[in-house]
Amino acid sequence: MKQQNLKNHAVQRALVGLMAVAVSTAGVTVAGTGTAFAQTQECSTFEARNQGNGNGTITLKEPERNYKGGDIITLVGTGFDVRPKNGSLAFKIDDGAIQFPKDQTGSDADTSNGVDASGTAYVDTPVKADGTFEIKLKLPEIAANGQHNIRLLAGNDGGAGASKTVYFLVQNGTADGSCGTIAAPAAPTTSSPVVPVITEPAPTTTTSPTTGTPEEEPSGVDNSLRNENLFDIQRVSVPNGMYQTAINPETGKLFAAASVGRPPIKQSSLVKMDAETLEIEKEILPGAVEEGNEEKGVFGVYGIGLDNELGYVWVTNTRQNTVAVYKQDDLSLVKQFDAGIIDHTRDIIVDPQTNLVYVSSAARGNADSAVIAVFDGNTLERKEDIVVSDDKHNVGVTMSLDFNAATGELFTSSFANPLAAKIDVRDGNKVTIYELGDNAVTASGVAFDPKNRNLWVANQGTNNVVAVNVDSGELVADLPTGDGALNAEYDPTYGYIYVSNRGGGTTTVIDANTFEEVANLPAGTNANHVAVGPSGSVYMVNKAGNQGENDTKFDDLYRYTPKAAPVEPIAPGNELSSEGTEFGGALGGLLAALGIVGAAAGIFGALINTGLISANVLPSWLRGALNI
Repeated sequence: MKQQNLKNHAVQRALVGLMAVAVSTAGVTVAGTGTAFAQTQECSTFEARNQGNGNGTITLKEPERNYKGGDIITLVGTGFDVRPKNGSLAFKIDDGAIQFPKDQTGSDADTSNGVDASGTAYVDTPVKADGTFEIKLKLPEIAANGQHNIRLLAGNDGGAGASKTVYFLVQNGTADGSCGTIAAPAAPTTSSPVVPVITEPAPTTTTSPTTGTPEEEPSGVDNSLRNENLFDIQRVSVPNGMYQTAINPETGKLFAAASVGRPPIKQSSLVKMDAETLEIEKEILPGAVEEGNEEKGVFGVYGIGLDNELGYVWVTNTRQNTVAVYKQDDLSLVKQFDAGIIDHTRDIIVDPQTNLVYVSSAARGNADSAVIAVFDGNTLERKEDIVVSDDKHNVGVTMSLDFNAATGELFTSSFANPLAAKIDVRDGNKVTIYELGDNAVTASGVAFDPKNRNLWVANQGTNNVVAVNVDSGELVADLPTGDGALNAEYDPTYGYIYVSNRGGGTTTVIDANTFEEVANLPAGTNANHVAVGPSGSVYMVNKAGNQGENDTKFDDLYRYTPKAAPVEPIAPGNELSSEGTEFGGALGGLLAALGIVGAAAGIFGALINTGLISANVLPSWLRGALNI
């Protein structure tokens, strides 16, 4: 895809008003929140916005004022679901980019565990029987004047899920907290007045059992289903709190990790399923934090990775900042590492050649942290840390991981900055960092296409995926998805990229060769993670929190299987055309029939060289035939 195409995408996105990127002096990327205000005193009054998912509405008790560091801000809620016993609500400033202070004197979070290490504030059992609440929180020192937001998160206590956002203005300096003369706003940015839901990188994601598609979509986001008839789609119920899955292609077993709530974690599951029948074969409760006393909580499991050679399941215990190892055959515990060894462990992946294990650290409270921890899968000992930075960039907040087992290339993204990285783990951990451009906000999922050498990155804040060629560093694609693109996976059997859209309740399927959308599939409420099986089937789990019997809840697992013939069994250079490329397929067939392939090569070569079209609009078999 040529730069002109990228510019066209950028113009199109600007017209529909997607979010811009604001980069602070510390290099922390913060999602834009509408009109950029002049740095003079203003009242914090804002137009109506889409607050997010779930029941309830949140407002400011004092909307006609400015705030500064140390102020108490009062939030008023109506129409919320009552929390379960010992339940709570969580609150984040600017989706975790700014931390609440530990000192919450005078607020409703003034408890021993009112603010956790990530800067998230918690208020216990705040919702009254009529669905209302009034909550006071103490603001930190916020250096940047202007508009900020507080997001309410509900659902990690096992109750109904919700994600709601309210906006406020910070004015430091001479502002006394009262509303003075309203200054004219600065020139507007390309940001949308509707801010899409952004998901926490690991376990503070929440569930919203009310609907699979938001009633009000962020501006320019299309969450409608498309071409689902091209796939066989199956759905089964799975334990509540689903985060990630992984499949062993040799045994045909699927493993899933699920957790609910915050410490002490009482509900968590490590699950083993038959990937063909989708039947649960075994489910265990992870080990207790205090041996023999599950009332003190368990080591909840979140991220999951498989060592198929040694028969291990590696999991991240995100809440306890550590990892654990279980056996694949019976899910018995092999080793539980001590708590607190790695901040906010998220993804985990195994190099099958070396049995080294790599763990990302999504510590959003520390945007300068850019670490991937390494463990020895043979000795089950921690080996080293890889700092993901170079002379110009610090990735910060490593998120998803993907791995090219043939070459030893490890890939990750940055939640804090519009960056992705490649680490050559079999070549001295050499780090290469890629700039993703201004249209990549809160990058999360990564999927590597080894055939085209493109790294696809899903971006929650801009509801899109971008692709960068890892050899040239060129951005080759920027494509819209559904709301809140969270995770991504590449399927080599069909050459498809699958993107789970958490806010949209869909999974977007993209042809990795042509950069065309294949379909937008149903994924239920809070689509979370996708994993690819060995035969082209793809497994997606959500965090729907569906209501079951006896006050129990469950999530969904979807299996998508394309109905078309796969492309990979065909010899390289002769792959079948994918869905959505009828023009390229028909044109290629006509050229072959007429015997003018040589002339076509000249024509297409000239068009490509002048930048009028991209080579990627042609099917891969045609590119091979034309030697383009």
